[in-house]
Amino acid sequence: MARLNWCLAAVISWGKFLFSCFFPLRAARRDKPEDFEAVHSHTFKAKSFKKAKSCAVCKQALTKEGLVCKVCKLSCHKKCEVATACESNPTTNPNQNQQASTKSPNMDLKRRPSRRLSLMQTLEENNEVDLLYITERIIALSFPGGTEENKYSVHLREVTSMLRSKHQQHYLMLNLSERRHDITKQNPRVLDFGWPDHHAPALDKICSICKAMDTWLNADPHNVVVLHNKGNWGRTGVVVGAYMHYSNISASADQALDRFAMKRFYEDKAMPVGQPSQRRYVQYFAGLLSGHIKINNKPLFLHHVIMHGIPNFESIGGCRPFLKIYQAMQPVYTSGIYNVKGDSHTSICITIEPGLLLKGDILLKCYHKRYQNPSRDVIFRVQFHTCALHNLALVFTKNDLDDTFKADERFPEYGKVEFIFSFDPEKIKGLDHLQNGPSVSVDYNTQDPLIRWDSYENFNRRCEDVNVGKRHYSCFTVLVQYNDYLDICVTRALYTVCCYMFLCVN
Repeated sequence: MARLNWCLAAVISWGKFLFSCFFPLRAARRDKPEDFEAVHSHTFKAKSFKKAKSCAVCKQALTKEGLVCKVCKLSCHKKCEVATACESNPTTNPNQNQQASTKSPNMDLKRRPSRRLSLMQTLEENNEVDLLYITERIIALSFPGGTEENKYSVHLREVTSMLRSKHQQHYLMLNLSERRHDITKQNPRVLDFGWPDHHAPALDKICSICKAMDTWLNADPHNVVVLHNKGNWGRTGVVVGAYMHYSNISASADQALDRFAMKRFYEDKAMPVGQPSQRRYVQYFAGLLSGHIKINNKPLFLHHVIMHGIPNFESIGGCRPFLKIYQAMQPVYTSGIYNVKGDSHTSICITIEPGLLLKGDILLKCYHKRYQNPSRDVIFRVQFHTCALHNLALVFTKNDLDDTFKADERFPEYGKVEFIFSFDPEKIKGLDHLQNGPSVSVDYNTQDPLIRWDSYENFNRRCEDVNVGKRHYSCFTVLVQYNDYLDICVTRALYTVCCYMFLCVN
């Protein structure tokens, strides 16, 4: 009996072998049906959702526009389309696979829909590039400031390849960093709006950026904007925060999710790494658009800068501060070097006589000149715009000053900086009590190269302004060219802001 069972098993095994030899594909289907099972491939079409629906990929709410599969009715965001590639493969004909094996492997790679997915996964896992969809149509692209040039170039090509594959010619890149030829060469549409990292941009530049974004996004429902930045999220946060307020003026209810996404990015990503001046300029822009800030068109003359609480930048206490004042990123004043010895409870007054006329975007930078070696340290930095000033006394606490608001113990916690203005250049009477004591000496040798050195000269050489040739995107040019895309309320609000910006610049 055992021998009979063995013979039957041998016959069955031999039969299976012969069947697999003559009908290999059928045998494969019968033994391992999962290997050749025809899996559905999604065929998406654009759809406007009247009711909120959950995305099948990210599980977030679908509002306004999205994608829906014509076959299985699966719904998802446009940005989540690539993620469905890992769940669906096209029905495969084995005969075609055998014929295709003789072709170049590069041709097969181009046909594979997972190329885009794998590239996005690679970018997400890479610590040297951060690609984030803030909304479905606003993309943040950030590289660390210390990224090596060769690695930056490689990652930029990868990102460009992904953007071209996913969005074709429907993406506009706004460069918020230094002007680079490789960005312009690799991407079809690039606008340069760069300004120094950790700084706030000019108010008229914020106007131009918001208008350029709004124009491009309204031109075609498939258009997206890519915000390129090399550094932390501070510069990107300024643009996102400003555009959030800009779009609020004429935003409809179905854009509530986008506004929430921009707000979450601004608060969670940008504000923790941003500078006080960057937040201040977003508040300026929001207040001017809404009308909460009335535009000041009176001339302002700066007479005194008072530091309450002396920073300790020397081992023996005290510091040697001097000021550099910039207007529209151009140096307009350099003070002498003040030798201050004493405890941090004293104050020092830097007097400017006659008063210095200031208008528009102002940057004041206070340095400490070291005793021993020819170098200087930044004590604090602050930016403001004269159109938002209505008091002749302006005070910034430590939390309002750039570079000191975090954990700089050299600057006392109660320290603050006060600016005294007037409406004319003549000396202000009744302020003799602000004069420094005999222990403070001043060195007016401003010819020292260390004192005269302009920190932003090299940046201006690399990053040219956007007023180049046909790409002149000043606030007035943009308003004239693309006024039809704006609702009347946006036009009036932005026009009011831009009018004064234009007067300040000119």
